[in-house]
Amino acid sequence: MFYRNTEVNRKTGDPVRFGGVEGNSDSSAFYLGVKHDSLDNYFFPKNGVFAETVYTQLEDTESRDMIQGRLIAARTRGRHTFLFRGEMVVDDLVAGNWDGEEITTGGFLRLSGYASNQVFASRRAQGAIVCMKQLRTMLSDRVKLYSGASVETAWFDGPLSNVEIDRPVLAGSLFMAAETPLGPVFAGGGATDTDQFSPFIAMGQVF
Repeated sequence: MFYRNTEVNRKTGDPVRFGGVEGNSDSSAFYLGVKHDSLDNYFFPKNGVFAETVYTQLEDTESRDMIQGRLIAARTRGRHTFLFRGEMVVDDLVAGNWDGEEITTGGFLRLSGYASNQVFASRRAQGAIVCMKQLRTMLSDRVKLYSGASVETAWFDGPLSNVEIDRPVLAGSLFMAAETPLGPVFAGGGATDTDQFSPFIAMGQVF
């Protein structure tokens, strides 16, 4: 469990010296979360569970409350690894004056047919089932290669959204992955049942 509280009081400008806007602006943030992590590998988990729930309260011009949840479960049998990835966001944000990536999605394993962070919605839930098979190659001692596929779905709602679909969106991907000394590399393509298609190349942690 973790807790963090932040408060910032700032002056927005000196009208005499800089021509800024006179006055003060107060903002604060409160975080409360619970996390469990038993995954055996950060980049290519074979077994274990990661679960996290975070409640965020932001106080600025208007108050904002948000709940985020994330779950990753991995299980390996022989050379086959099965993963489940789930994600949920409930945000009471109703205006367009937001920053960050809290309510955005899209990209590899996050609705693969869309480009990265192409979709935003103040309330969403999504999940992916991934199957990867480790390939036998002459380079297995130095570079581990995988072929994989995913089946994904997502549901969007909320007053702040750029997706006007009243049903869950289905998506999937086919990909190749390499576990190298410099880090993981993924390449493939994804598509959705809304006629979206996007190729992707990803590096680093994606699960």
